[in-house]
Amino acid sequence: MAEKKRLGRRAYLNNFKKSGKGEYVYEGAHYRFVGEERERMRLTSALAWLSAALVALLLAEGCLPVPGLSRTAYVLLPYVAELAGAVSACIAAWRLRTAEFPLRDYVYESSVEKLSFRSGVAAAGGAAALVGETVYLFLAGSGGATAWIAGFYIVQLLAFIAALQLYRVNASAQWEKL
Repeated sequence: MAEKKRLGRRAYLNNFKKSGKGEYVYEGAHYRFVGEERERMRLTSALAWLSAALVALLLAEGCLPVPGLSRTAYVLLPYVAELAGAVSACIAAWRLRTAEFPLRDYVYESSVEKLSFRSGVAAAGGAAALVGETVYLFLAGSGGATAWIAGFYIVQLLAFIAALQLYRVNASAQWEKL
């Protein structure tokens, strides 16, 4: 019986072949970090902790009783997009942190290649949420929540910086196919 070739999400299974003992052995491509082991550990740790800090900042921000964040779609939807991008980036960064090295092709594709886009989505969502909150303040005023709004801006700016830093650190890493 011929082996069936998978397409889509499970295409990486095509790289596993059955050995004579009945075990599956990975025969696909591998990627290695260009640099020393210590640099790779520092890079993966930085990516993982930056992404975790980004998610923590966004969860804290979501708990703030800011008028625009709880009442308007043009603030709430960018925040949700930012949070989704951050959680997705966090999953990719921690997968990279815990992966065995050299990286298998499917791990590389789902972590290293996707991390820049996901952190970019978080940064873009953060910028849009900041703009949306500013528009809300001009249209409806602060409603007496000036301290909460200041906290929102501070936390949002920190999250935006963390997302940009996550993007920059991932883009600076160099990997090569073995």
